[in-house]
Amino acid sequence: MGWGVRCLLAWLLSTGLGACSSTPEDSEAGVSTGALVFRSRDADVSGYQAPAFAALGAAVADGEDEMARAILDRILARSPEGEARERALAYDRILRGRALVRAVDLSLRLEELPRDAGHQRLVLDAVQRTEDVLRLALLPGTLEHRRSGVDALGVQHTELETRTADRLDEVVLLPGEVRSIPLGRFPVRLDGVIALRERWRLLLRSGEIFLGEQGFPAAHVPVTPLEVDRLSGQLDPEPTTAEDLLALLDAGEEVALLDFLALAVRVDPEMRGDVLAEVLPSASRWVSDSRERYESLEPALLWLAGEGALGGDGLEDWVQGESVRTLPEDPDSGLDLPGARRD
Repeated sequence: MGWGVRCLLAWLLSTGLGACSSTPEDSEAGVSTGALVFRSRDADVSGYQAPAFAALGAAVADGEDEMARAILDRILARSPEGEARERALAYDRILRGRALVRAVDLSLRLEELPRDAGHQRLVLDAVQRTEDVLRLALLPGTLEHRRSGVDALGVQHTELETRTADRLDEVVLLPGEVRSIPLGRFPVRLDGVIALRERWRLLLRSGEIFLGEQGFPAAHVPVTPLEVDRLSGQLDPEPTTAEDLLALLDAGEEVALLDFLALAVRVDPEMRGDVLAEVLPSASRWVSDSRERYESLEPALLWLAGEGALGGDGLEDWVQGESVRTLPEDPDSGLDLPGARRD
């Protein structure tokens, strides 16, 4: 929760939203309580309502919906009239819409096509956790499909395709049922690489979510992305571990690029961050300022680091001297190298 929201809410509750001095007429700052100042478009609501609406606007903007609901309930309990009532009801619609959106889970998955082995269908699954019938009415979204592969020489290949995702304007969600919406077919191919990482992300635009005939704003509707790894049939499909990579580094003076890479691409996707953190200290010692040695490891380390990794000199500088730090846990941000330098 924002510090300002906490302070102003405590003050509001202690005074019961009671009367306070009005703000200066020539000020755009909104409500001032000593050194604490809120700027809000709701600050022109007169009298005792001004601090309440300032706190409400701040809580809504910060995503503190539980706090915002508590403030709003106190405002409505005083039976506001006119513009104050209209604004309170507008905030009520926003908060009710957010609550309904949180009750909806959207995720992407692939399904096989029995009559077309060369393609798979991407599907959006929607399920809701209320006892009522809900309906999503959203504008067309943007579907991103990224293909990142690496060939036997360690060369990376990346493609990004975007499509318009429609059929989202009439999504009826029944209690306890999964609604599946097809988003298109995608080819299953490696295109000459030994390992391919495919990632789909659906960015939804704002719209409305309906409970019965009543609609509420639906903004920032999240969709769980999908990531799939594909390996060449020439590779052993058995997952590898950090111990396998470390054993190769400890085996001798030379490590072939393809041997190290073939182990790295078989690491379980859920374990890449842990494996990278475990391997990097030994990799740094093994490289020992040798450009040739570094180049034999770089493709594998980039694969383990993921989309957010620094390549080229940034990665080389890290391997040759930076200390290990914890990898970020947010998968959507990409896996940056631990302690990677940022300009």
